[in-house]
Amino acid sequence: MSTRAVFKDIGRALGIDHTIINDMNKLIPSHQGKTLSIDDSLDEVKELKQYEEKYPKLFEMAREVESMPRSSSIHACGILITPEPIAKSAPLMRGKEGERVTQYDGPTLESLGFIKFDFLGLKNLTVLSICRNLIRERHGKDIDPDKLEPDDPKPFETIRAGNTDGMFQIESGGMKKMFKGINKVDFETLIAGVSLYRPGPMDYIPEYQARANGTIVVPPLHPEFDEITKTTFGIMIYQEQVMQVSQRMAGYSAGEADILRKAVGGYAPAISNDSAQTQ
Repeated sequence: MSTRAVFKDIGRALGIDHTIINDMNKLIPSHQGKTLSIDDSLDEVKELKQYEEKYPKLFEMAREVESMPRSSSIHACGILITPEPIAKSAPLMRGKEGERVTQYDGPTLESLGFIKFDFLGLKNLTVLSICRNLIRERHGKDIDPDKLEPDDPKPFETIRAGNTDGMFQIESGGMKKMFKGINKVDFETLIAGVSLYRPGPMDYIPEYQARANGTIVVPPLHPEFDEITKTTFGIMIYQEQVMQVSQRMAGYSAGEADILRKAVGGYAPAISNDSAQTQ
């Protein structure tokens, strides 16, 4: 439950006029799409203190339920594979379709030592299978996806030209525009482009295109960093690059590098004092 949702629900229960709650919620700031907590909002917005003084019970109760789950949901493709029955280590519940679901969220499960696997069910795989069968029936040729040449220039020319309707992840107008802006599309630029085209990293697309096209010279920073980011033109795009840089340039262990990776993504589990001192 976010700060604004908490105030709305508790304000309704306490009989506070909803227009007052709405006016108060407008003062609650958010950073990078995440609403600030009650106490952080009070520190940043002085006007909120007037509401706290007038409605102390509202703020007292809101602090009790802030950040608590409001409802349950199921990860679209997260599967736990465990060496022993999961019921021995985590509470279970039934999903809407009768499936067995853990009541712990992903970060909690990871902190307990479990590994979550994501298995994607994509209709694109069915489309590929249908296409393969049609080609076999109409042209007598069987295309084996496992034997396709990754360096075949023709598919990359098709992507570079923007003829990607129906192609998984690269069919949107924004994706087409991005790859049209790269002089040469190959396996590395294709992977980088798909990784960049999401909120946040999208800001680096013009810079990436310019560096890939050679219109901007990639500035050398450090031999280790330059080697790790060679395929992405000096821009850290992948989580693995963050981990490699922290290990090779800052002396992090693999475990500490993984904690840093999660912190960059907005979640970091508790670490020991020794690890904290090392970082």
